[in-house]
Amino acid sequence: MHNYTDIYELLDALRKRPGMYLGNSGRSSFNTLIAFVTALEFANLEKGSPSFWGFSRWITGRVDGMSTSMPWYWMEHEWGNEKAFEMFFELLDEYRTCKSICLCRAIIREHKPKFFALSSDGKRIEPEKPFEVCVSQFAPANVYYLLEIYMNRHYEYFPYYQSIDRVKKEATSRWGVLNNEWF
Repeated sequence: MHNYTDIYELLDALRKRPGMYLGNSGRSSFNTLIAFVTALEFANLEKGSPSFWGFSRWITGRVDGMSTSMPWYWMEHEWGNEKAFEMFFELLDEYRTCKSICLCRAIIREHKPKFFALSSDGKRIEPEKPFEVCVSQFAPANVYYLLEIYMNRHYEYFPYYQSIDRVKKEATSRWGVLNNEWF
């Protein structure tokens, strides 16, 4: 029995011997792989770097046309069982090389949110305002997202996109950031 330290180490072992981890049905089953991956949430393993739990979100920005709500279903439907199984690991390898970088920033000063939050009793309230927002990239992939920076935390706003301009539009729709405010 091997004691794995993080999720990636376990997935590397699974890739080499899928039958040992997923059962030997004579072929690699994408549905069984996804069930296994889903169950990893309950395993006492390190999430790895970048965090494995951002992988499914990253895929939706990386693959043009993919569903943001059901990426695993989309992969199987579009690519079929065997190709989806293969692409899972190809995309995982690419994701593991990514680092988040901030490409440009905008300070949030007098900006008013263009949306509302709900209080615990269901009333509309103005959301907490970040100090700044960043157009960030999972480099080297062309996957971009809006990063909101608060006093003691960062929040990656989903969905992820394939263009910087789309992320800037998201910042405009959420916080009213104008094009000339980016630096």
